[in-house]
Amino acid sequence: MRENDSYFDIFFIFHPADLERARRIAAQLRATGVGACFIEDEFGISADGVEKLKDGALRSHSVAFVMSPDSAESQLCNELLQYAVSHGKRLVTLILEENIEVEVHPAIAQHPYVFFRETDDLRARVDELRAYLPADENLKLHTDLLVLADKWRARGRAPDLLLPRDRLDEARNWLATASARHPKPSALQLEFIHSSRRQPPRRARRRPRHIALGITLIIALGAGLLLLLQAVAGWQSGHIIGELTSEARAQAGMAAAEATAESDSAVGLIDQVAATGAGVRATVAQIATTELITATAAANSTLTAQAREHIAATRTRATEIAEMERDEVATSLAQAGEDALARGDIQLALALAWEAKDGLDKPGSAYRLLRRAASMGSTMTLNDVALIRLHPAGERFAVVFRGSDKLQIYDGRSWALVQEWTDQEGRIALIAYSRDGERLVSASDGGEIVIRDGLTGAAVQRLQAHEGVITAIAMSPAGARLYSAGFDPLLAAWDIESGEELARFD
Repeated sequence: MRENDSYFDIFFIFHPADLERARRIAAQLRATGVGACFIEDEFGISADGVEKLKDGALRSHSVAFVMSPDSAESQLCNELLQYAVSHGKRLVTLILEENIEVEVHPAIAQHPYVFFRETDDLRARVDELRAYLPADENLKLHTDLLVLADKWRARGRAPDLLLPRDRLDEARNWLATASARHPKPSALQLEFIHSSRRQPPRRARRRPRHIALGITLIIALGAGLLLLLQAVAGWQSGHIIGELTSEARAQAGMAAAEATAESDSAVGLIDQVAATGAGVRATVAQIATTELITATAAANSTLTAQAREHIAATRTRATEIAEMERDEVATSLAQAGEDALARGDIQLALALAWEAKDGLDKPGSAYRLLRRAASMGSTMTLNDVALIRLHPAGERFAVVFRGSDKLQIYDGRSWALVQEWTDQEGRIALIAYSRDGERLVSASDGGEIVIRDGLTGAAVQRLQAHEGVITAIAMSPAGARLYSAGFDPLLAAWDIESGEELARFD
């Protein structure tokens, strides 16, 4: 499944009057590891805003309609609901109030619903909602094909956006068994898949100049090796020389023809050089095998050793090229991160630095960028890492992976793992350092707060007041008080040193 980071588990359709209640539901879901697409600022402001909402619905495996008197009467809410239904999205209704006086969309009665009234237990209802959200490979493929089909439609049904052969076979197999599943393929998906089936073979885009240079390098190596074989074997019988010459011409002709085809189609020989160099190494190994067989039959052991040396040198060079390309891409990511940080886009800078660090030969610049980005904002979130928080002195930083109960403490300079803790009840939803760095606080979706040592992460105090997920924590400037917000109670105040609950507000 080629699912990317912009896909979500659930998208919320709601009226602005229900913002706070819908936000609390989304926060509870996110704290349990559910990817929720919750757009707060685009409700009918502009045509672009409406398109952004539709795109969010399209990229989510499920769509939640938050039903209240306001949303049931809203033209835009019903338009978004109809858009989701017409595209075959899986739907679930979240009922905030039962007293709806207008006629609701017929799809609401045909799909599951969950009550989220003021009197309902929020945590229990969230667990009930989560039971409807698991996405198997068929549902993920439904979303993926829908996004690709919509992109194809939006760009005038451009032929180069149709499915390639390997994806077409996957889509046709999915379509063949779709009648036994829900949701069903939409009309747009059917048109997209059948148009892909009827398309003529496409010419692939040309690769950059350095790939052509790589192809030339491989051809030159093969031709040079064959000429070396002929020169050394020249003193042997004319019959053998004739056979070698014929074989050399055939090999050179095949290599040249293949290289020409690869230059035009960008498929095969050096197609992966910019990422891993695997294609270069595989091709070099193939040439090595052919040439060594010829050398064994036509030359002595010295020639064989020389051929192997050439092949080893070429393989080493191919690896060096791949590593250089990888470092170049990572350097570009790091520079883009620096630019984002200069613009004040801390979130983007952090994400780019995180991607760049593993590709750089010397990752110090990415680490420095990560520390700077993390120190300029509050708790950060990444697509694969839920939370990352830097110690005020820069000596440590804490990481919690999305939907995990594991807290990891890393050295702030070497990025070596220092400590790892799995002693929290429930999944960790929030982490924060005190201003002096002496304490690290972690809060879970089970309502537990753990006050920890700021350097090691070891538990010092365990606090329990909230029945559901904790949505916010904050410490006083002096570091003596801790405040936590969540569900039941809404707000609690604590003494950090003793762990005593000082007050609660419902």
